[in-house]
Amino acid sequence: MALPSLHHFSTPITLKLTNDFLFIWKQQIFATLHGLDLMHLLDGTNVPSKFLPFEDQYHETTINPVFLHYYKQAQLLVAWLLASISSSILTKMVGLEFFLFYLDVPIHILCVPHKGHHQEASSSSSHTQE
Repeated sequence: MALPSLHHFSTPITLKLTNDFLFIWKQQIFATLHGLDLMHLLDGTNVPSKFLPFEDQYHETTINPVFLHYYKQAQLLVAWLLASISSSILTKMVGLEFFLFYLDVPIHILCVPHKGHHQEASSSSSHTQE
């Protein structure tokens, strides 16, 4: 199965996130992600399994290539989001996890794929919907 090509976010967010423009900024972000069918990167749906369901001949797990694709696309999204935030907000951010929680976005998009860690991507989210 061929994976789709990664989407590199070439569309700039015209209105940077400031204290005054949260709702307009969020509307631009969500409209773009819906239009590109990438909303699943924020809402946590369809997170692929991190590892393939079998071991190799040396009894080692193999990272799922679909998960790697998902992770790379999520990281491009994170970079695009960070570039859309005003410097006054960026300097106030304690961490990206806090920022994503503030926007009501699951933290699973920050999951780091590495061998030997058998935790699923979707379980790394500590954010719960209210």
